[in-house]
Amino acid sequence: GRSSVSLRVQPAATLAAPVRLWQPAALWAQDQASYATFSLYFGLLLGLMAYNLLLYVSVREVGYLLYAGFVAAMGVAQAALSGLGLQFAWTHWPGWNAVAVPVALSVTAIFGLLFARNFLSSAARMPSLDKLVLAQMAGWALALLASLFFHYHVAAYLVAVLASLSVLTLVALSYLSIRRGYAGARWFFTAWALLLVGVFTLTLHNMGAIPSNAFTSNSLLIGSALEMLLLSFALGDRINVARRFKEQAQARIAAERAMVEVLSQSQARVRQVLDEREAILNNAVVGIVLSVNRRHEWVNEKFAQMLGHP
Repeated sequence: GRSSVSLRVQPAATLAAPVRLWQPAALWAQDQASYATFSLYFGLLLGLMAYNLLLYVSVREVGYLLYAGFVAAMGVAQAALSGLGLQFAWTHWPGWNAVAVPVALSVTAIFGLLFARNFLSSAARMPSLDKLVLAQMAGWALALLASLFFHYHVAAYLVAVLASLSVLTLVALSYLSIRRGYAGARWFFTAWALLLVGVFTLTLHNMGAIPSNAFTSNSLLIGSALEMLLLSFALGDRINVARRFKEQAQARIAAERAMVEVLSQSQARVRQVLDEREAILNNAVVGIVLSVNRRHEWVNEKFAQMLGHP
């Protein structure tokens, strides 16, 4: 006969509870596949974070440090969303798990906006949109405080609204940067566009507007992985452009130095010729005088002796 199962879920935070019953062997196989996927994701995050920290130590460019902070905060957010954080990282801190998602997402957004301002130089190039970015950073700071001191739903709604708005703003910034020919802007635009798709998909999933499946429930995971990978390409593109500018500047400096060297040699040769001519004229047995507009500009030694001068 049929068996009935009753389930009551009353979480303190956002929770997706798909109604599916598993046989033990099938559940084990599914868990192994999920852990393998998460291992690849967090391995990618750790690699990107370590690589950019090394670049920061090497070149002292603050953009790499901001990107590493963005990746680290995104890792904490995904660990909280996936449940791996509570399972492995903060097992004994269930209270933190209740606020980890909005807190980590707020910190992620702040680092992401800071990185975008640095990467695109929006304060100098697009001051009007840069003010909007600063306003959104203030909004994310409020969302962070709301996560810590107010009910979870207040922070959840703030995060949902700000996430879509911030990603849309960054897509607009990167599109304008492409139009103006900024280095790395195409990679930057593609990265944030993919994250925007992930954010919208997850928002619709959490609202129950679209069905829950492996893609919709992990859309932010997929979008963020692609986004961070493409942002690393954007950084690499900017490095290549900076290297080309540096090589061109070095070539120009070398050409200028060569020109200065040639001019110096020419001046030395002219001085040598003038000294030789003066020596010849001074050794002449007749007096010689150079006059310009009836003014004596130069005389040789014989002419000076003729006038009674030493």
